[in-house]
Amino acid sequence: MKNFLQKHILFPKDEGFMPYVYLVFMLPAVVLAIMLPLFQKIIFILLILLFLKAYRDGFWNTKYHPLQIAIQLVIVFFLSVNPWFPYYGLQIFTGFEIGFSTVSSKLYKRYLWAYYLLAPITLVFPLFQAYQENYPNTIVWIAVSFFFMLGCVPFARSIMKTYSLKSENKALMQQVRDLERERIAYDLHDNLGQTFSTITLKAELAEKLLEKNKISQSKKEISEIVQLSRNSLTLVRQIVSGMKPIAIRQVLHEKEKDLQLAGVKLKTKNLSLTEDWSQACQNATSAVLKEALTNVIHHAHAGEVQVNVEPTGFTVIDNGVGLGDAEASHGIASMRRRIEEVGGRFQVKSENGVRIEVNFGNN
Repeated sequence: MKNFLQKHILFPKDEGFMPYVYLVFMLPAVVLAIMLPLFQKIIFILLILLFLKAYRDGFWNTKYHPLQIAIQLVIVFFLSVNPWFPYYGLQIFTGFEIGFSTVSSKLYKRYLWAYYLLAPITLVFPLFQAYQENYPNTIVWIAVSFFFMLGCVPFARSIMKTYSLKSENKALMQQVRDLERERIAYDLHDNLGQTFSTITLKAELAEKLLEKNKISQSKKEISEIVQLSRNSLTLVRQIVSGMKPIAIRQVLHEKEKDLQLAGVKLKTKNLSLTEDWSQACQNATSAVLKEALTNVIHHAHAGEVQVNVEPTGFTVIDNGVGLGDAEASHGIASMRRRIEEVGGRFQVKSENGVRIEVNFGNN
C-alpha cells in the first residue's frame, strides 16, 4: 500500500508539503461537484481526478511529461467551454508546473506556446456567460484570473532560477571552503612539517649530547627547539590569516643550520635575482626550497646541495642517492602544485642525485 501511494498518489518527497497546500485552491471544484447533478458530478469528478493525476505525475521529468501537460490543458479547455461544467482556474496549476519544469529549452518554448494560446481561450466562454447574465463580480474575478494565468509561468520560472542560483552559490561556497582547507593543508605540510622535522632532529641531538654529558651544547639545542616552537605558533596564525610573506634568504639561512647538522654543505648562486620576482613567485620559491632542502636532510644522504637562481627560475641540485620511490610522494606533489599555481613549470630529475628545475617564465 505504501509503495502504491508513493508511486501513484503522493507528491515527491523533496517538494515538501507545498504541493498539498496548493490543493486548497481546488476547494471551488469540490463545491461545484457537490452542486452538480449525479451524472455530471461523476464525469466532473473523474476529470478532476485525471487532471490531478497528470499534475502530480508532472512533478517528475520523465519522457511522459509532455503527455501529462497535454492532458491537463485538454481537461482545462473542456471544463471551461462545456456548459455542463462552468469551471475555470485549473490552468494556473498547469502554468506553475510549466514554470517549475526542468525540460529542455525547446520543449519549454512549446509548453509556453500551448499554454498561452489555450489558457486565454478557456476564459472566453465564462466571460461571455457572465456578461450575458450580467454578473459584474464574476467578470472582475475572471479578469483577475487572466492576469494570474499570464504571470504564473514567469513567476514560477523566476523562483526556480533564484533557487538554482542559490544552489550554485552554495556549491561554489563549498568549493571555496574545500580549496581553503587544501591551502591550509599544504601550508601546514610545507611549513610546520619541516619545522617539526627540525625539532625532532634537534631533540634527538640534544638527547645524544645529554648522554655524553655535554650539558651546555644540549641546552643550546633545547633553546633552539623552544624558539622553533614559538615560531611555529606564529606561523600557524599566519597560515590561518593567509597573510604569510616568506623571505627566500631567511628560508635558506634557517635551512643551512639544519643541513650542517645533517653533514650537508649548502651552496647558493645569484640569490639577488629573486628580488625582481613577484611576491607570489617568491612565496612559492620559499615553500619549494623548504620542502626540497628538508628532503635532502632526511632522504638524500647527500654531502652537498646547490641552489642556483636564474632570471626566470631556479634549480636545486644534490649529490645524493636520488628519488627512488619518493617521486610520487606528497612532498613532490606539493612542490609541483605550488609552482603551477603561480603559472610556473616544475620538473624533477633523478640523475646522480636529485635535480629540481623551476621556471616562472615572465612571471
